[in-house]
Amino acid sequence: MATISYTKRVTAFRGSDSCIYYALFEEARYTNSDHPNQWSCIGFGPLHQVMEQIFFHGSLCEIGSMRRPTGKTSPSAYIQEWLEQLACPHEQSDVDVRVKFVPSYGPSVSRERQLDVFNDLDTRGYADLAHRLLTGEPCELRLHADPVAFQLLHGAVLPLSQALLWPQEAAPRADLGWAPTPSERTEFSLCRYARLDDRGLLIHIGADPWRYVGSESRVIGNFIRGRWMDEIRYPGSTFARLAALRKALREAPTVPDGTNVVIDTRESMDYDHQNVKRIQGIAALLDRVTVRETKRGIELSIPKDPAGLACLTALPAECLVWELPTTAGASAPIAA
Repeated sequence: MATISYTKRVTAFRGSDSCIYYALFEEARYTNSDHPNQWSCIGFGPLHQVMEQIFFHGSLCEIGSMRRPTGKTSPSAYIQEWLEQLACPHEQSDVDVRVKFVPSYGPSVSRERQLDVFNDLDTRGYADLAHRLLTGEPCELRLHADPVAFQLLHGAVLPLSQALLWPQEAAPRADLGWAPTPSERTEFSLCRYARLDDRGLLIHIGADPWRYVGSESRVIGNFIRGRWMDEIRYPGSTFARLAALRKALREAPTVPDGTNVVIDTRESMDYDHQNVKRIQGIAALLDRVTVRETKRGIELSIPKDPAGLACLTALPAECLVWELPTTAGASAPIAA
């Protein structure tokens, strides 16, 4: 299933806290649905909040989950369309919304996530609102007076994502827009890539060891999702960096024979499920390859058997250190 994106619009207003808030409206439909195109508010909040949402949706274009009516679109094109709308948003009128907590609302909103939202409301001065919603009581909110509550509740409580409707006759408000001058100053860590046959890619950042980062589409998707803050700090930097990344991945040489892999078994990992995955992965690996136990953990050469390599890359990436020969090639350094 993919989302077909047709039209994008942005509205804005200055809240009671003097912060500018943006609402992202998208006309879209699902490929497996017979319903007509529908407008919905896919993001709401101050600049950093909506930029994070824009870049998340942009990353979905890489795997084809977000498309145009004419077919696949690029992450750069999708993000650029939103940035053009952010530059000159339309005025968002004030609205009253009656909200109520619905535990079963939406398959993508877990009960834990909703409880986290209510805890955030409590810490931000909305303890009474959080309590009333948790007890099932409907509550009234006014957009311009309670933008922080709207921001925290958007997407987690029915019916906020449907409450803000695209105001068809809204006046342009360029004074509320975000249209920065492109930045020429950049301060980014440099990274290099090497290709692990058809199992994906390794990355080397600064003085850190080589790490496994998965498939090319995953690398690009993660890169895009993490660039929203950099784009705010260094406007215009995303697209050149993404082009450089694609070039580096195309030119990344294959990881050579003689590469040593260290599986760190000394330290407990951050999460229990990672520890379980590491134990199970090592057991599967021992059935296929010869390993050496050292002070650093378990060491081995890169398996030539595709099944053995699959077992190795299935381990949590955080416990693997890849030691390439000093003569090994890598992509040209690019901004991480």
